[in-house]
This record gives sequence, structure tokens and C-alpha cells, in this order.
Amino acid sequence: LFLTMLGRKGKKTQPEPLKKMEQEMDDAVRIFPFQQFESVTEVQLKHPISAEPVENGLFVVPTVSEKIILYGIEEKLVDGKTKTECAEISDFDVVSVSRGLHYLHRTGWLISLERHPTQKTIARIYLNWRTNSSGLSCKPQRDSIGDVVALNFIPTEKLSSTDEDLIKQKGHVNYIEVPADRNIRRVSVCPTTNRVAFATRNHIRIWVYDHQRMELVYTIKVDFDIKTIDLYDEYLAYASDCEVRVIRVCTEKGQSDFTSIHKDIIMDDTDPRRSSPMEPFTPIEDDHMIECNFNATTGASLEPKRNLVIPTAGVQRSGARKAGPRKADTTDSTFEVLGPSENTHCIMPNFLLHYHVKSCVVLVHRLFSSKAYVHTVHFLPEFHLIPEYLGINSELPENQKRMRILRNIKKQTHQDETEIFEDTQKTLQQINTARSIRCMIGTSRKGYLYDVSDPRLLSEYSFTEHTTSLKMTSSVMYTLTQSSLIMWSIRCCSSAGEQFPQPCVLGMEFVQNPRHVTIVGDYLVVTPILDIDENESKVPRSNTPTTVLRTKSLLSLFDEIRAFAQLNEKTSYEAYFQLMLELHFLLEAKLQSLNQRLMQTAYYNLIFQQNSSDSLGLQNLGPEEAQELDQLQIESTLYHEKHKESSGALGDYQFRTDLHSRAAV
Repeated sequence: LFLTMLGRKGKKTQPEPLKKMEQEMDDAVRIFPFQQFESVTEVQLKHPISAEPVENGLFVVPTVSEKIILYGIEEKLVDGKTKTECAEISDFDVVSVSRGLHYLHRTGWLISLERHPTQKTIARIYLNWRTNSSGLSCKPQRDSIGDVVALNFIPTEKLSSTDEDLIKQKGHVNYIEVPADRNIRRVSVCPTTNRVAFATRNHIRIWVYDHQRMELVYTIKVDFDIKTIDLYDEYLAYASDCEVRVIRVCTEKGQSDFTSIHKDIIMDDTDPRRSSPMEPFTPIEDDHMIECNFNATTGASLEPKRNLVIPTAGVQRSGARKAGPRKADTTDSTFEVLGPSENTHCIMPNFLLHYHVKSCVVLVHRLFSSKAYVHTVHFLPEFHLIPEYLGINSELPENQKRMRILRNIKKQTHQDETEIFEDTQKTLQQINTARSIRCMIGTSRKGYLYDVSDPRLLSEYSFTEHTTSLKMTSSVMYTLTQSSLIMWSIRCCSSAGEQFPQPCVLGMEFVQNPRHVTIVGDYLVVTPILDIDENESKVPRSNTPTTVLRTKSLLSLFDEIRAFAQLNEKTSYEAYFQLMLELHFLLEAKLQSLNQRLMQTAYYNLIFQQNSSDSLGLQNLGPEEAQELDQLQIESTLYHEKHKESSGALGDYQFRTDLHSRAAV
């Protein structure tokens, strides 16, 4: 691994054939020290452990003093200069110190990993932490507690005394404890659906918020120690320190004939023997367990499946593996298997609530060396990009605007106008469904970006130093080291198979004692390592400041990177191409984001509501909605022009390297 420096003195190079350029690019990590942040501010928070974003630029922080504090980031003008501050809005007490927070957008709940009196790590869900966060000791009456339970949690139509006992209180905040017979190690919340994954050592349970209640969908049994997980729609990724699996589980819920036939063996809500409503299906497992899938239609077929290892090409394994911790491999062998292939591991759907597994396939299965240290798996959706129809001039007549927008919708859904308006809900669902799903696997010194919707490796990242974690936006990845925050661009699925150089560093920022990084709108919040002597006190001996970084707009970053690339075009064409390539990926991600925002405007809703009109008057929009639409159109036009410029640079590169067909595309 070496760093390629720009502007090599005394040496001028001209564009060369592709093979020679590839030799110079192989195993090189270029570092470009661009200033990626508008401002870097150190603020004093009250002994934060981590941070978790919520809506509207707010974030919550768990502290060592058994509190969770809600902060808001604001910009103030001080002595003619803009200063970033974090204002404390409210706080509430938790039962014990939170080891990690997760926010469930659909319900507004906070999921906190905490210690139980039995020394077991459990998940507590705080329900009304925000609505009752006035700081007043306003203990709800019994009826109001029941309302919260009935609306938000209990999977029964009516409350019973045992159901109400599940709700607990800490001060003025109601909370519930997620039942688990083992320590909950990790939690992942799907950003688009209502699903939540809770991982113990060897099990992952998927819950869903459906019809005002939480329901267990299925449980998966894993044959290694789980260290990290991520969930996106039907995709699930989980990893140990050195092994990763990415699977896709399709489930359905319906009325089971098996239940109707055997009503006499189903206990009613009042039966004391019934499992907790949060845990309606808890199988008894041992080493000889056999999973049986009954045909829900006839109830006549029985398909026993033992826990088998997934077959892997080129890797010899002896026999089936039992679920449990994996023993260290003395040969330190590695492998990669790309699917889709049948998953033979034990998945147990919640038959009691009529959930069934339609299909389950393994998309990526990879074993790294024992020293790899996998710290992150993260899904990143990729949406439709129709740049030629994004920039809609505000001066166009309204019927032409409508025509342009409909062409955009047709391009994404592959439907004609009649089909688009036949089922508008289905059309909107297609528009808001990701075209493909990527998954980043982060290890200590490498990153691997996969397209898991069509399993293939898109790009490999070589980190310049040991990383402890990474965070991703739709266009940028940030890796956290022991002393810095490093910015990278993200490859899109269309880059698969291209002979592109590996990603380069677009910026570095020194951070004091970083422990955790989170993305809050246009800001990054980096919480520090706490100076705690566990033998003496839980209160840190010193309060290291938290770093808040405000990111630059892509427009200003584009001008800076392009200017530097043009400066090096003649002396280092490889560096020029690399920079224009990274800009191209940044712009594609930005255009995708703008396209999604355009689809969510009120103007699009009016099109679906008044499909018989040839033109739509903007007078039907409120002033704020009309202003939002105009701003999006202006912004998309600007980025569209810059995207054409970066596309031209890529075409020039392909032409110079004799890839004329690719240059034409």
C-alpha cells in the first residue's frame, strides 16, 4: 500500500493506453486533501456515550448518568461569524445506562440497549419520551397507560390485566422490555419499513409494527457469534468478526388453514399458559432439532430440514455444523460465495400469527481471515436516475411540465399513462422502491461494496489506516480511525465491470479521541472516548468535547475538486480522471436524491389526483409547496449540467483508452 502524490515535479506525462495506466493505478490509494466541511466546532455535551439522529436535525444522546438528552443543532451569528451550537431541548431518565440507541421513525419510539438487574443486556422501548418530555412529574392515569398499550404495542384487540403489566414507568416516560432469553447484542431498524431486528449471540428476531401493534415475524438461527447486523426491507446482513452473510427473506401473512382446523389447541387470550404477547412463538431448541414446514393449504405434506452448512465452491468442509460459536480455523482459510443460493439454515416463522416464509436465499457469504475484524455491514439503496428529465424550467407552460414529469414516471415504471393512473398507489410504490441494493462490508483495513440485488463485487476500498467504524450517506462514506475522519465517494451499480481505479480519499479531518460518529442532516456528530475508571466512578474524570462538523454543499465541493483536477490534467492525467470519476459518482447519487424528493412533492400528488387534466395550475399548491417545487427544479437543473460535464470527462477517458463503444455510451 502506498500513497500517490499529485503534481510530481520534473515529470510530465501524456495520456497513455489503458494497460499502462492500470499498472500505475494498481494498489495505489490516492489522497486528495480537500476541505470537506464548512465548519468544525467543539461543543460540550454531558458525558455522551453515542448519538442517534431523529427528525428535523435533532439527535438524542445517552449519557453515563442514566439519562437520554435530546439536542438540536443550530447556527448562531456571533461577532459577525456563524457559530454552531448544540442546544439541549429536553431529557428523561432511563432505567440503566444505555449502551446504544435506535430510533423507530414510524412510531417515534426509542429503542435502548440496557442492563437488566439480572446482568443481562436487554432492549427497552421508550414510548412517550417525546410527547411527555416537558420535565414535569406528570404520571399518567391507568387509563392513559392502557391507551398507549392498545394503540402502539399489544398484539391483542383488548387489554387484559396481564397485558397492562407489560408497560412500565420511569418518571413520566412509559417503556416496555423486549422479551429475550439471551443478551441482546445488536439492534437494527429498517429505514423504509416498520421492521426491527434484535440479535442475540446466535439468533436474530425480526419484529414488525403492523396495524398498531408489534408482531414477531420470524427467528433465524445463526451458526456463529453475531457482532453486527443491518436490515433493509427484505434484506438482512449479519457478521461475526470474520464471517459475513447477506440473505433475502420474503415473508407473507395470511389466514392459515392449519389454525382454523386445529382451533382446539390454540389457547385464548385469557389462558395463563399463553406466551407473552411480545413473544407469541418461542420454539424449544436443542442439537437434534428438526425444522418442519407444513403446507398451509392442505396440511398434508411434511418437509423436514436439518441445520446444514451452505455449500461453498472450492472450500472443503467436514460434515454439518451445529449452531453455536465457531471455533478458530487453524488454516485461516478464506472464501467468497455469491448467490443467490438456497439458505439451509433454520428460519422459524411465527405461525401463531400466520406468518410464512415464501423464500430465503443467500446472496453473499464471505469468510475473511481471523485478523480482518468486521465492524460494519450497511445496506445502501440505489434509486432510479433519469437526469435528462430532471431539470424542469420553471418558465415552461404547465401542460409541458406535466408531460415532462409523466415521462419521468414512465421511464421509471415502464408503464404507459393508462397503467400509471389505473393504480396510483402501486405506481407510487414502484417509484419509491429501490432499483438495486448495495451492501458495504467494513473491516479494519478494507471495505467491500457489493450489489446484492444482482450479487457481485462493485468495488474494494483500501483504508489508509485501521478503522473502527464507518457511516454512509446516499453519496459519501466516512470512515473513523483512532484520530481522524476520512471521506470517500461511493461506487454505483453501473460501475460494475468497469476498469476503474480503486476509490480515493477525498478529505481527512483530525478529530480528538473519536469513539462514535453519526450523521444528523448536514452535520456529523463525533462523540469522544470517555475517560472513565470503572473501579472508582461512573462519572468521567474529564469531559472531552464532542466535535460537530458541518458538511459542504456538493456545488461548492464540485467547483473545488474540478479546479484542482484541471490544474493536474496535463501533468497527471490519471489523477485528473480519478477526480472527475469521483465527482461523477457524487453527482449521480445527488441526482437520485433529488429525483426522490421531486416524486414526493405535492405537485406529483396533484397529477395523480387530477389525471384527466391536460394542465395543472400551480395555484392549487400552497405558497410553501410551490416554493419547494421551484427550488427543487432550480437545484436539479444545476446538478444536471454538472453531471453532463463529468459524463463528458468519462467519455473522453474511454476514448483515449481505445474503448470507443464505451465512450459513445
